[in-house]
Amino acid sequence: MLDHIQYDIKLVDDLSRYSRKINSERDIVLAVVTQNGHTLIYAAKELKDDREIVMAVVRQNRCALQYASEELSADRDIVMAAITQYGNALRIVPKEFRADKEVLLTAISVPHNWTNIGHTHISKELLRD
Repeated sequence: MLDHIQYDIKLVDDLSRYSRKINSERDIVLAVVTQNGHTLIYAAKELKDDREIVMAVVRQNRCALQYASEELSADRDIVMAAITQYGNALRIVPKEFRADKEVLLTAISVPHNWTNIGHTHISKELLRD
């Protein structure tokens, strides 16, 4: 990955400090968001719609899903990756996923998360077999 550019990922931890040109460099943005998913907010618009980048973001920090494009924020695979990492991500996914039995069962199966999402409105009918 960008062998010709030497940089310390700890120094490049916040895309807000850099020019739009850097924030449009896919390889740099991918490296940064895998360390700090919230930095996606500063990435170029087209990179917020890049499936690989957004998947890396939600695997690093499920709350950063909110910075992805509208289309990818509603992508089932990406939502499931966020929910699998942390069931509490159910709070920030589009409403249609909160009524999806598979999504709900995945969210509550994540260890130590049921108490965190218990107050979220979950239909008991959806949880019945």
